[in-house]
Amino acid sequence: MVKVAAGENWHAFVQWCLANNFHGLENLALIPGTVGAAPIQNIGAYGVEVETFIERVHAIEIDSGKAVQFSHAQCQFAYRESVFKRALRDRVVITHVEFSLLKHFLAVSHYPSLSQQLTQPVTAQSLFDAVCTVRRSKLPDPIEIPNAGSFFKNPVISSDQLIELQRSFPSVVSYPVESEFKVAAGWLIDQAGWKQKQLDCVIVHHDQALVVTNPKHRPGASVLQYAYNIQSDIKRRFGIDLEIEPRVIC
Repeated sequence: MVKVAAGENWHAFVQWCLANNFHGLENLALIPGTVGAAPIQNIGAYGVEVETFIERVHAIEIDSGKAVQFSHAQCQFAYRESVFKRALRDRVVITHVEFSLLKHFLAVSHYPSLSQQLTQPVTAQSLFDAVCTVRRSKLPDPIEIPNAGSFFKNPVISSDQLIELQRSFPSVVSYPVESEFKVAAGWLIDQAGWKQKQLDCVIVHHDQALVVTNPKHRPGASVLQYAYNIQSDIKRRFGIDLEIEPRVIC
């Protein structure tokens, strides 16, 4: 068990785990943010979600100042969701997160973009390096190009919906998720031509259509309007609702 303060840098924590032979988080390397933010969003990448390794979350109630703890079940984790993002939003401040990590490395490397970077045998270090390489090649550095990372959740649809979608779009990118299928939101946005469309200088990134960029530092209203336009267009073209992933605070 590893207990980590909420203010620690997430990527630095992943690096520490690697150096100390604690495994499981390699696929989540280079995700910007803090350890305390990880359970709120239930961050995930390349087939791994942080909830798999979270044992307990420590927090303080804002109104009472009381220290509270949440078990894994009480966190109500779902795809990019948790109780902290919904029912407990603005009600608690996370102070620490307890992780139950693996002492023996188990590679999760089935995503094509990762497997293309790897040679056998896959090690924890090589997987970590591959994730960093892929993320740097596809995702813009927010310090250089303002962005909030993935701006939309990958929609989850039924098998019947996928079959219907494949009739018109045979090359649609999808992944099985239990009894349903996750469709790549970036593929939908790219197919709809949004890499060539901008609004008030806001535009999706040329290498990853899932990332909305704001290179000219336009107002938040311009970013949101651009996102709303994408949502409307994807609904019209594909019959799929895209959900905005970042929390809108104003």
